[in-house]
Formats: sequence, structure tokens, C-alpha cells
Amino acid sequence: MQQNLDIGVDTHRVLLYTDFKLQLRMCWEKKAYWFTNVSRQAFHAPKTTKQYLRQIIHTQVDDLDPQVTVIKKIFEPAQTIELKQFIKSKTLNGFDMPNQAQLDFLDRWTSLQPKKIQRLL
Repeated sequence: MQQNLDIGVDTHRVLLYTDFKLQLRMCWEKKAYWFTNVSRQAFHAPKTTKQYLRQIIHTQVDDLDPQVTVIKKIFEPAQTIELKQFIKSKTLNGFDMPNQAQLDFLDRWTSLQPKKIQRLL
């Protein structure tokens, strides 16, 4: 699987992450990351979803996707934001406060999530 690791010189790198349970649920709902056809092949997914979920959960370390550590090493983000904390506090530690348009976007994005995800947020 080819990866694009190019980042513009003046790019402010931000890592937005969440706990493993919420990430897994969001991926499942949106058929993203582990649940795309390409990823299922790349991760050698078992035939049944139940078996595949067990395989994914088995990779869990410290309530985070193990790739978070890898991503931090590769991209060296200037800022790391935990999604749940950002939604609750609506602040960015050590950086300018989000403007009203950004807060409106956050509220809109949250409202569009399935009910199960909203409860986990």
C-alpha cells in the first residue's frame, strides 16, 4: 500500500486522536481505516466481522491505536489534540482559541455523528 508522507514546508502538523474504543466505533460506522476493502486485505482480515474485531482489539495498547506512536515519530506533530477533551473544553492547549466559525463547525460535525458515537464523545 503506497503512502503519501509529503508535508509542505510551512505546514503546522496537528495530531487529532481519540481513545481506541471511539476510534474503532467511528471507523466501523464510517467504513474507514480498518474497514475499507483495501485495509481489510492489507490487514489480512478474517472472513467474519466478529473475528476481525477481535483481531483489531488484540492490537490495542494503552487504550490507543498502536499507530499513534508511529505517526508521532514519522510526522512529529507540533500539536497533539485529544478529540474528546477538545469537544468538552473547546480549547487548544497552548494555542489560540478556536474562532467562532471553527466552534460552529465542531458543533455541526458532532451533531452529524451517529447517536452511539455522540454518547462516546
